[in-house]
Amino acid sequence: MLPNTLTRKATAMEVMMSCFDDAVLIDHLSCDNTAYPASSLRAAHRTMQVHLECLVGQCPAKSAAHRALEEAGHLTPDSGRQRH
Repeated sequence: MLPNTLTRKATAMEVMMSCFDDAVLIDHLSCDNTAYPASSLRAAHRTMQVHLECLVGQCPAKSAAHRALEEAGHLTPDSGRQRH
């Protein structure tokens, strides 16, 4: 639960920062960390949220999360986009 002192809506990054030790947080948020996103579906979902601005195929962490979610059948193709 978020502290009552927050007067605005917290971002996902701020919530995560309040829940983790700094060293653990930095490791989990790193684009180079592929072990955490593949450790569970929850971790994969969280990685996709944190690495929202990153691109699959360029960011190793987001790519690992995408692969884990795809293998588990947790991705829904966007019908409005064409794949080339």
